[in-house]
Amino acid sequence: MFLLISIFPFLFFFLLWWLIPSKGTLGEMYVAKKLQRKLPDDFIIVNDVILPSLYGTTQIDHIVFSPYGIFIIETKNYKGWITGTDESEYWQKNVYGNKYKFRNPLMQNFSHQKAIQAILPLDNYCFHSIVVFSNKASLNLSTRNIVVNNNRLIESILSFTTIVIPKEDIQGYVNRILEASIRGKEAKKLHVANVCKNIDLRYRKINNGICPRCGGQLVNRKGKYGYFWGCSNYPKCHFIFKN
Repeated sequence: MFLLISIFPFLFFFLLWWLIPSKGTLGEMYVAKKLQRKLPDDFIIVNDVILPSLYGTTQIDHIVFSPYGIFIIETKNYKGWITGTDESEYWQKNVYGNKYKFRNPLMQNFSHQKAIQAILPLDNYCFHSIVVFSNKASLNLSTRNIVVNNNRLIESILSFTTIVIPKEDIQGYVNRILEASIRGKEAKKLHVANVCKNIDLRYRKINNGICPRCGGQLVNRKGKYGYFWGCSNYPKCHFIFKN
């Protein structure tokens, strides 16, 4: 009896963890519903797709297929002050003075696009990368890309008005992506394992002075905001790393 009583709280919290969606998942669900409600009928939305990639697998929050291009949307359900640049390896969120780093979502979207292009050999101009943050995030970014709060997502998509994909081809592209996707619980486990493996490999390279992006040597440099490690192949490679 004592054993059952002592184990019960752990079972209770495990069930809560299993049944209640994470903050990130809730953000993705919110965006998925908004896309479904607000976009025209000729836009086809596919959510939470895991595709094979050069590094094992890649998970894409939302893909929107339309005559005006394929929109690759990365959702970040973050609040606080968000800073970063196109070239930064990591961006930063500042919540009440507490600072956290996270992987540059534009780079995530670039890898997502490459995974899709391995299946759909379309030109780059057919793809539009969008990173969407919660309305509670204040964006202070230096970027040429589309990074918006939730309340500007739909208008950003609808701002594209040039037809780049024949309407009759769209469903076929959707079908090919769905056929290539990896599904089921095992797919999630495989993806998480691949992510952990790639993060470990990335830091091994950095610790050995190797650029994880192009294989060049890392050089210690001094910039406006202090010292950092930069790739010796700059300006061809813009990889930087700060301790």
